[in-house]
Amino acid sequence: MSTIEDILQVTRENSRRTFVVDAISDRSYSYHDVQDFALRLCRVLKENGVESGDRIGVLLDNSVEFVISYFSCLYMGALAVPVSVDLNSKTIGYIVKTVAAKLLICSSRTLSKVEGIRGIDRVTILCLVAERERFPKASGISYSLRLSDLLQSSIRPLSPFCGVDERDYFTITFTSGSTSKPKGVFHPIRNYITAARMFNESLQVERKDRFYHILPMAYMAGLLNLIICPYMAGASIVVGRSFDALLAIEFWKAARKHGVNRMWLVPSIMAILMKVDRDAEGREYCRNKIRDAFVGTAPLQQRLKRDFERKYGIAIYESYGLSETMFVTSNRPGDKGGNGSVGYPMEGISIRIMREKTGHSGKVRKGEVWVRTPTMMTGYLNEATGAPELIDQDEYFPTGDLGYVDVEGRLHIVDRKKDIIIKAGINISPRAIEETVERHSAVEQAAAIGIPHELYGEDVAVALILKRGAAFQEVLNSIKQLCKERLDLASVPSYYFQFEEFPLSFTGKVKKRELRELLLLRMRGK
Repeated sequence: MSTIEDILQVTRENSRRTFVVDAISDRSYSYHDVQDFALRLCRVLKENGVESGDRIGVLLDNSVEFVISYFSCLYMGALAVPVSVDLNSKTIGYIVKTVAAKLLICSSRTLSKVEGIRGIDRVTILCLVAERERFPKASGISYSLRLSDLLQSSIRPLSPFCGVDERDYFTITFTSGSTSKPKGVFHPIRNYITAARMFNESLQVERKDRFYHILPMAYMAGLLNLIICPYMAGASIVVGRSFDALLAIEFWKAARKHGVNRMWLVPSIMAILMKVDRDAEGREYCRNKIRDAFVGTAPLQQRLKRDFERKYGIAIYESYGLSETMFVTSNRPGDKGGNGSVGYPMEGISIRIMREKTGHSGKVRKGEVWVRTPTMMTGYLNEATGAPELIDQDEYFPTGDLGYVDVEGRLHIVDRKKDIIIKAGINISPRAIEETVERHSAVEQAAAIGIPHELYGEDVAVALILKRGAAFQEVLNSIKQLCKERLDLASVPSYYFQFEEFPLSFTGKVKKRELRELLLLRMRGK
């Protein structure tokens, strides 16, 4: 059976079964409902000039509308370009323009994010309005509708996958790299289906499973882990808003109400629940009804894992992957202890541990993790051409992570080769912060560092060398204001420190590991 036929077969076999539950409205959508809404939205998109191969930006909060937008892109062969609502307008504008989006899907709430972006008037804007909301009056909107409007007889569903091949691109997702600009990653349809099959088989995801979707849908984990994987298993998802402090307080309410029995978490969510969750009924529900929980996107401290398993009475299975590679490894039910590892490679995936400097494999305990996988990205987006810079997908890919494989074949990640900061599962570019801070007239040089944080995994600190004559306390507030205005919310530093000089390598590069230790000593008051 072809990949395309496999996707259609899932809906045929599960047509009347629930696929999506909206935790806000309590409305349920069957597999048929989602397909019907998506194909009707395809009609609207086509009438607004979208064709197969066009790029569609999706700037939405977690919602049923987001799920349906993804499937519309899938069915008509358009490229979905998810855009996080937490990004600032400058970054949103960069993404929309760089991919040459034909159309941008917004909501009433996210419309304000695109107001004032230069050149956005050349992009068709479709506003998907929640059922209880009024239609917005903002200028520049090409089309506004509610999901219920799609059921009008005049909006006839398109046929799915006409002229679409499994090798066609499905998404361009953006991830922070070692540069100040986010990098676009191309993946074809078949990568998602292959990855979902591998994960579902490895972690025993079944039709009876119901997942709580509280991870941002604009990121790979929110799409692959919690939409495509459950879909391919014939399972269901309960869609809630992205996790925040308020949701932590009433975390188990929707899970209990809608019969959630499996979870996808990130370490920061686990840490926050350990701190603030006082719901005894919720913990009891977890012990009795939740099978287990999967964890990824950021390093998981073993103490947090043990404490969480003890408090909630469920097994935690940590996995490892990248936006570029999708899933690579995972601990699995039936495995005897993880020993702090991120598990065994999934079927068809090979791992090499490479010497950092030479790039050649050898019998080394620790080195850079290189991966060869059938779900490797096609390439990164070329900003100038808008096309992917093709890579050899049969070759091993350097992950930038340092680790080793133990005698039982499990992968252990021990450090990150790159300086990326991971805060609450979100990749943050230090260079983007540094470039912003160095715009300040009083700053000579800046270095952004990730420091340990009990809830977020890492938080952001910035070390500053000021120009001669500048007083730290006098300029600090204006530096903070600059960061708030120009950086995404997650990237705004929580800590600022002044230095006379930075530890440097012989090539003049800042030794960030040494600088991090100096920052930690200062924070401890030593």
